[in-house]
Amino acid sequence: MEYETLMSKARPALIEATQRDSMGNSEAALSKYTEGIGYLMEALNLENDIRKRDELRSRITSYISRAETLKSKSSVPVKVEFDQLRIGENTQGYTYEKIFSRCIDNKLTEVTVEDPYISAMHQVYNFLMFCELLVEKAKNLSWIRLITTDRNSKSDTHNRTSAFKELEASLNEHRIKLTVVYKEFHDREIKFNNGWTVKIGRGLDIYQSSSQFAIGSRNFSLRRCKNTTIDYVHLIS
Repeated sequence: MEYETLMSKARPALIEATQRDSMGNSEAALSKYTEGIGYLMEALNLENDIRKRDELRSRITSYISRAETLKSKSSVPVKVEFDQLRIGENTQGYTYEKIFSRCIDNKLTEVTVEDPYISAMHQVYNFLMFCELLVEKAKNLSWIRLITTDRNSKSDTHNRTSAFKELEASLNEHRIKLTVVYKEFHDREIKFNNGWTVKIGRGLDIYQSSSQFAIGSRNFSLRRCKNTTIDYVHLIS
């Protein structure tokens, strides 16, 4: 999604948040603040000008601060935390475990991956690797939802569908349901139902390609990464 499109989506959400805030509707205001903050964070990923990034980050911090003050007015007290991780081109050491471990706890039961580019087989393998992390670390997980696009050729679609069926059967052995939904969209984010939302500019496809027998081809702590920015939002009730 382009910068101006994101900003045009953020504005009405934040205007409505402010209006509901002034009316004393704290829970509705908090929901709209969270929506607007999400769009601003995506816009932040696309802005390269340092001055504009600082201005946008200041706005985000201000809205987060206001959202935090609503916890005393809401029937469900909520604190909003914001963090960002920037991964440089050719850097190493950024496994999925390092990136997502903060989001996984015993409260986690559902994860939704919204990524339009789980299409090429290496991207399907990335999704598999993410699922393996969840199986290992999220002891109470019961459902993984993947929302992606269906833009492949017929042969690629067949291979991907077969891969998802195998993964579905394998996850079922661990008492985890896999649902795959196809639709047209552009945003990339991963939602954890314990309060975490992670927005990644590249989705799960953060690793550079590697030859089959190169160091890092299997151990992803040694795999070189693509330049990307990861934004974390944590709603704490």
